[in-house]
Amino acid sequence: MAEQKLRRIISDGQAGVDRAILDVAKVYGVSSGGWCPKSGMAEDGHISSSYHLRSTASESPCVRVQRNIHESDATLLITFGTTSELAHKITTLSEEASHPILHIDMARMVDTAMVEEWLTEHKVNVLYVVGTNESSAPGIYRRTRKFFNHLFEEMEKHQHLVVHHSQPH
Repeated sequence: MAEQKLRRIISDGQAGVDRAILDVAKVYGVSSGGWCPKSGMAEDGHISSSYHLRSTASESPCVRVQRNIHESDATLLITFGTTSELAHKITTLSEEASHPILHIDMARMVDTAMVEEWLTEHKVNVLYVVGTNESSAPGIYRRTRKFFNHLFEEMEKHQHLVVHHSQPH
C-alpha cells in the first residue's frame, strides 16, 4: 500500500483562505498551483504570479472549482461561521465527482491531528484548499495561516509532507 504524503496544494488564489494556504505552502517548500478566474483577479486586485495559478477561460467560480477538484485527490473547505452559496456548490461538485471533502469551520476549535488523519485515510497527495474570502470573514487569512503552519509542522514530524526546498519556517 502506498504511503500518504502531501505533495502539492491547489487553490483558487482568492484573498483569505486560498492565499493563506498558498503562502504557507511557499514557506514550507510544498509545490502549489491551481486555477483562478480568467481575469486573474481577486477581491483585492490582481493575483500575484508568484502563486503559479493558471487562468480559466471563464470568470465563473464553478469552472475553476471543477478544474481544481479534477486535479486533486480531495478538497478541504474552510469557512468561518456562516456557509456561503459557493461553499455549498463546492460541496455538491465534490460529492458529484465522488471526491472526498472535509469541511472545517474556523469559528470552532479545529484539531490538526484530525485533519492529518483524514488526509492519511484518503491517501491525499494533492489537496485542493478553498474557503471564505477575507472580506466575508476579516481575520480568516491569519487564522488559516496559523492553522496550516501548525498542521504542516506536525506533518513534517510524521514525514507526511513532501518539501521541495529547505526554508526556515
